[in-house]
Amino acid sequence: MGAEQSTAAPKPSGAKAQAHYFLDHIRARFEELAQAREPADSVERKLIVAILSTPGAEDFGELLFEHSDQQTVNVHEYTQAIFAALGLDTGSKPVEPRCVYFFRAFCQGKDTMDDAGLRKLVHAACTLALASGLVDSQPVVSDKNSSLQGLVASALAAVKDPTAITADEFRDWVVATCPDLFCGMVRWIELQALSHSEAGSAVPEEHAWTAGHSLPVFDGHEGGDRLLDYAGLWALTISLPELYKASPVWTLLYCSRQHGMSFNRFQHHVGMYAGPTVLILEDAAGHRFGAAVDCEWKESDHPRGGENCRVFTLAPLFNMPRKHIKVYENSKGRHTAHGLGFGEDASTAETAMMWVEQDLQKAYVQYKPLGQPHAATTIIVTSVEVWGCGSKDVSDKQRAERIRDQRAAELKQKTKRPGKWESGEDRYLLDLAGVHVSEARLDVGKERAGRID
Repeated sequence: MGAEQSTAAPKPSGAKAQAHYFLDHIRARFEELAQAREPADSVERKLIVAILSTPGAEDFGELLFEHSDQQTVNVHEYTQAIFAALGLDTGSKPVEPRCVYFFRAFCQGKDTMDDAGLRKLVHAACTLALASGLVDSQPVVSDKNSSLQGLVASALAAVKDPTAITADEFRDWVVATCPDLFCGMVRWIELQALSHSEAGSAVPEEHAWTAGHSLPVFDGHEGGDRLLDYAGLWALTISLPELYKASPVWTLLYCSRQHGMSFNRFQHHVGMYAGPTVLILEDAAGHRFGAAVDCEWKESDHPRGGENCRVFTLAPLFNMPRKHIKVYENSKGRHTAHGLGFGEDASTAETAMMWVEQDLQKAYVQYKPLGQPHAATTIIVTSVEVWGCGSKDVSDKQRAERIRDQRAAELKQKTKRPGKWESGEDRYLLDLAGVHVSEARLDVGKERAGRID
């Protein structure tokens, strides 16, 4: 998206400099919208509201311009509203933190928000992220989606009164749980309110406020029967550390429905992938659990992984405990447990927060997902997926390593093994030299060979 703008000036630093950079885009977009009017010094308010709204967030534009009761909007009013939504410095008043601005917009003038308002805000944030041109076709996401309901439930659990959530409580929850909640919403505003025909796009990707936070797209899986839907993908990307958001594409490395449900197949497809990955399990009841892994999958007697590893639940409700965990993968150790473990102590089924048996058929969840009645849950695994979140270079290196290993295995198979002694080259050379081996010694050699075989 930013390829055509490669000669653009470097992104200015600081909020005021950034505001001046965006100002040209905002004015050009306004002039484009005002062309249908005479004189072209204002735009119909309903037109601006329409371009900022979309199915699933039908009144989003209305919320951004609710302060104006006029039928038309001039360039100053348009600039002020867009600057406020993007958190840019106008110099006229202090800039509100992004989460506080959108909180107040969805409160519609009130000081607190109830659970219905929170559901509406979260649904709009997801809808606008999907609508911001980062997926080929905007999927319809219900406000009852398990990922969205889980985010709402976690917010309500973090406040004193779910019927009167304050701006401070909301901000604290966003910072602790989903710091990128509004990235897709801001990107939507950039695309709709700043885009004009001369630029060909809103703001070049490298200059956008949301650069680096684009919603990834899926690669390597045909059809829509993924364990990870777009709402779940959005919930993960707004909650996971930055490491998992570096690539614009998430690549399917392993799918038990395609590759077979076995530990060997799992290791074959995820091994040598030196980048972050996301593992998802589904049980017979449709519940989905998972883990985000920041290191390469490798056999080891000891837990591995850094501070960016997490466990999470996608269904029945999205939930991601804010704990740093370790990852354990072992299928060969003689005196250690065999399986996959995730947790602060991940090396046994008894101590791991989530443990998957070596046959991948059964798992144990030791933490309490939202919506589950008990802290310990045994699940019968019916499907497994692993998504690679690394760059294209990581995928290319894994592919090259696998090709090299395959060629080495084929070469090993082609290597000639010693033939039978009596018809081999060694026997022939000895006969030429006049050295004759007795039949008795041949019989001994055959007997030894038989024992070896």
